[in-house]
Amino acid sequence: MTFTTALPPDTPGTLPAEPVAGTTATLKGVLNPGAARDFEPGTYEFRYRQSATECEGGASTATAKALGHKQEAVAAAVTGLTPRTQYTFCRLARNEAEETEETAVGGPQTFTTPAIAPTVLDEFSSEVTSDSATLGAHIDPGGADTKYRFEHGPTASYGTSLLSPKALLAKAP
Repeated sequence: MTFTTALPPDTPGTLPAEPVAGTTATLKGVLNPGAARDFEPGTYEFRYRQSATECEGGASTATAKALGHKQEAVAAAVTGLTPRTQYTFCRLARNEAEETEETAVGGPQTFTTPAIAPTVLDEFSSEVTSDSATLGAHIDPGGADTKYRFEHGPTASYGTSLLSPKALLAKAP
């Protein structure tokens, strides 16, 4: 009688995330980076979290099918990240055979999401009289401290600029 055991996956390589935007990133890695041969097919996923060094204990991307090829490039897009935040991610690979599961985790990679440009969501005025008005706006600061000002005047070239007297700084959420 002969039998074949499942080969454990080679330690996966974790590559730098790119592209990285304010709330999204593409995590990249390579399965079986040092392999001289193909491995058993299996699955992989990325684990990531807000951390300078750790990927465990955070979120995971959806599990995807690994073909088992040597030096198999893999990637997964993640969304909902926080601007101006440091994240660490790693690759997890599994080879599956009947009731046995072998797992290998790649080294961590760190990236920082950039701030995004502030956006004026809407503008409004209230308490309008013949010689005064209260100006207001809702601003999404894009994850960063944001200064803002109102420009006004009798023509489209405005002519007057003033910082908001009530709040000089919109704080990042």
